[in-house]
Amino acid sequence: MRRLNNKLSILAPILAGIIASAPIAAHAQSAASEDGSTALALEGTVAVVNDEPISYSDVRQRAQFILVSLGVNPNQETIRQAQARAVEGLIDEKLQMQEAAEYELEIDDAEIDSSIADIAARSQTTPEGFLQGLAEVGLTPRTLRDQIRADIAWRRLVGGRFGSRVRISNLQIDDNLERLNNSMEETQYRIGEIFLPAITQEEIAQVFQGAGELKRQIEAGAAPFDAVARQFSAAPTASAGGELGWLGESQLKSSYSDVIKSMAGPGISDPIVSDNGVYLIALMNKQAPVNRSLQGFYLKQIHATGSNALETVNTAASQIDACDSLNAETASAAGVQFADFGRTSTTEISQASLDSFSQLPDGSRTSATMLSDEKAAIVYVCSHIMERGNMPTREEIEDKLHGEMVEMMANRYLRDLRREATIIRR
Repeated sequence: MRRLNNKLSILAPILAGIIASAPIAAHAQSAASEDGSTALALEGTVAVVNDEPISYSDVRQRAQFILVSLGVNPNQETIRQAQARAVEGLIDEKLQMQEAAEYELEIDDAEIDSSIADIAARSQTTPEGFLQGLAEVGLTPRTLRDQIRADIAWRRLVGGRFGSRVRISNLQIDDNLERLNNSMEETQYRIGEIFLPAITQEEIAQVFQGAGELKRQIEAGAAPFDAVARQFSAAPTASAGGELGWLGESQLKSSYSDVIKSMAGPGISDPIVSDNGVYLIALMNKQAPVNRSLQGFYLKQIHATGSNALETVNTAASQIDACDSLNAETASAAGVQFADFGRTSTTEISQASLDSFSQLPDGSRTSATMLSDEKAAIVYVCSHIMERGNMPTREEIEDKLHGEMVEMMANRYLRDLRREATIIRR
């Protein structure tokens, strides 16, 4: 079953280095306490979500979790961003768990234990050793357990509500493949994005400064781009480390298209202000347009059996003048059997057939051929498929579109919960 992106699969590699990160955690704590404007008290409430409080202690733990997992060198700006991200993440988790309670959905402790064991195994340690490592950098197991519990509950809710309702049509797949094919006639850019939302001019100025600091730390090697994207980006690509993959020029967002095209080579853009926030864009690679080549054919066939098989298929072919008019009904009327092979890759065809089909124009047919002593066939080459190599399969496109649709519904679901909730920030 296709499912919403699983944060647990992201947590394992991020957390693998936490056990060895005590100096970073200590740095984060000291940096937070050195500046009164960013220090977090251990007691008190920072927000209330439908009468459920989020404490300063909760925010302190989650912000420290973010900084440690990133491995950045904390300063006033990165700590401020981590705290802001922690508050928003905790609000979302409160709403998700409240919605799960509405549906009487409970997550057993055994499921959480199993997830922690999986994360520990990927980190090449035991669950006990992993939790001890968290404690050594000042992180309580509850911080991790609460995040895992909310993640499992939310995926289950979203999967139950939307997973089976999403249907991807052949038309959608065809359209996606065609647009992808056309975009490859352009220069290709492999990019990643970090999006930091902001609305007012004051917010944009503050976020712009924070984006500049994140860029500095990424370029200094203090934090990988993908880890920063997972923790700070508000774009849907955050769960994939900001990865957008290969895009043609026409597929680039207008917000940063000119900036990307002006970059000489791989690197991180300066902060880019858009209508509703600030982008950091990573140009990972660039390549020239990809030429089309023969990838396959759309094929149909008529065949007959018996001592007069060759004569039968030739007579039938004389009555069916075009590929478009050949179907099961017309073939039956002509006294032969019909097969629609549909899209057929060049890798599925023998070299002799490939050479033969390649020479025929679209809509034409082969000569009658004896397949066995009493079976003859004629193949109609309805069209040649000219595409770029290494294109995704239809199944891969369907999975991608399904995942994007479910992710979009999940984001809308969460936005609706936020809109309907009573959220008091203090």
